[in-house]
Amino acid sequence: MNMGILMGISWLVLIIGGYQLYHVVQSHLDQHNGALSMISVLIMGSLIVFSLMLLFGGGAYACGMHSW
Repeated sequence: MNMGILMGISWLVLIIGGYQLYHVVQSHLDQHNGALSMISVLIMGSLIVFSLMLLFGGGAYACGMHSW
C-alpha cells in the first residue's frame, strides 16, 4: 500500500475523530464540573498525543507493514 495514502487516511481519521471527541468533551464539560471534567480532558489530551506519536513513529517504521 502506498505510504502517502496510508498517511492521508490516518490524518483524516485523526481529524474527524478529534473533532467528534472535542464535541463529546464539550458536552461533558457542560454537564459535569470539577475533577471528572479534568480527568476527561487529560484522557483526551493523552489520547491525541498517543495517536500523533503512533502516526509519526508508526508511519516511519511501518513501510509495507500494518502498524495497527
